[in-house]
Amino acid sequence: MNNRPLAIGCGIFLVLVAGVVGAGIYFIPKWVDQGITAVKDGFKEESEASLFAANWEPPSPKPDGSWFPQQIGKWKLITREASKGIPQLNVDRPGEYAAYRSGAGVTEVRIIPANGLEKKALLAMVGESRVGESSRMTSFGGDRAYLRLGDDDYTRLWWIKNWLFVFHQTGADPQDFVKPYLSAIQAFAPSPKPSETPEPQRK
Repeated sequence: MNNRPLAIGCGIFLVLVAGVVGAGIYFIPKWVDQGITAVKDGFKEESEASLFAANWEPPSPKPDGSWFPQQIGKWKLITREASKGIPQLNVDRPGEYAAYRSGAGVTEVRIIPANGLEKKALLAMVGESRVGESSRMTSFGGDRAYLRLGDDDYTRLWWIKNWLFVFHQTGADPQDFVKPYLSAIQAFAPSPKPSETPEPQRK
């Protein structure tokens, strides 16, 4: 019996196995490093967001013109109106709505009053709005959430001090808009006044 074809087949199989094992040895450490880096970046981003939110103060007790600047960096305000809710996210609570345009498209922001308990209920309703296998929602510490519906519908939610901000954009993640917007509208503490206490006279 001629065993040559069998030997050749076994040789090819061993070469393939060696190739797979070698590739694993080469790529697995890189994948692990990439995973660790992604986790570290995620923790860093969330830590910075939490610190930012803790120091943020609204510009006024209720949304008015100061909450919607005409321009924020590359974004220009194109419309502002009252919002009756967000049907696509199962949210029926009224609030304020504005849209900003940049070269990347239109970014929408809605501001909805919500205390801590109301925030939890709203985020739960948003979570139930997911449709289809390609949709997903990730929550960060209960105060922020990332929602993607389908392939090109992106929403980020930030809850800060009894206000729920809902940022939405089609075709791109509105993440780059969030902090510039919140930074532009936040109230800054007034500069400390010079002491009115007279300086002691020099002898």
